[in-house]
Amino acid sequence: MACANDSQTIDAAAVTKAATEENARPTRNIAVVMFEGCEAAGVGAFAEVFAIACQLTEKSSMRYRWRLHFLSPLGGLVTTRASFRVFTQAVDATMSCSYHFVLVAAGKEQGNALRRSGLAAWIQRLNRNATPVLMLGQRADCENNGFQPMTVDAAVVVALRLLARDEANGLALRVASHFENTLQCAQFGSGDLEHERPDVKARIAAEWLVRNSAERLTIDAAAASVQLSRRTLLRHFQDEFGMTPAAYLLHTRLKRACLLLIDSELPVDKIARRVGMVSGDRLAKVFRRKMGVSPTCYRMLNGI
Repeated sequence: MACANDSQTIDAAAVTKAATEENARPTRNIAVVMFEGCEAAGVGAFAEVFAIACQLTEKSSMRYRWRLHFLSPLGGLVTTRASFRVFTQAVDATMSCSYHFVLVAAGKEQGNALRRSGLAAWIQRLNRNATPVLMLGQRADCENNGFQPMTVDAAVVVALRLLARDEANGLALRVASHFENTLQCAQFGSGDLEHERPDVKARIAAEWLVRNSAERLTIDAAAASVQLSRRTLLRHFQDEFGMTPAAYLLHTRLKRACLLLIDSELPVDKIARRVGMVSGDRLAKVFRRKMGVSPTCYRMLNGI
């Protein structure tokens, strides 16, 4: 019993320590001011960047955490252009909050809507206080009124640049890897990895392996993607994950294969190709060695 109590005490202390460290991290408050008819996809992409960043840094010692506040002139439900409805707070209710950044997602007649809402003076006050404000709206209405087109890429790029400014390029690169075609448009190219630590590069390489696991990959290609030599990547990858990049890739492929065996009726050969294995025979051989049963048996045991 004493051992059990000691274990529980240690676990509780660890939880308390983690919570204390989390609360000690300064919060970056970011306001997203939404107008009727705004572009839902852009707002969602902007928010997703910070959601992914929070997931990636949950157990790490990053300097900041981020909190998004969805606002509107009057508060309540705002209907986007795609007919999604988002609950918001009234801007007036959050005037005392200090914002790190403000994104204005406007709808139709965005310039007139901003003036009619009475928020123009608030935005001018933010600008005088050196709070960055970016106004994104519908492409057709963006000429000569201070707005930029509210595309998904534009929203993602803005969010990535905020992350890069707060935490350096390493975190921004890791988050960008979750989006298609944003590394190039955000100018977070390979050159931005030059000054990153090898352990950060190893984590980015792991995400590169997961993202491309269905393709034929080599460790040399993974090393090149983060500007490391093969030897340096192997050493730091082992330190970070307790396994080699090849073992990590195999684990990723087997995990995907297990999901497809359970959730689909695809034949084993087709599953093998989808997860990056050369054939059903190869998948079956690796599956038996790692899982102790054949893919077909695993499917039967799990109810398919």
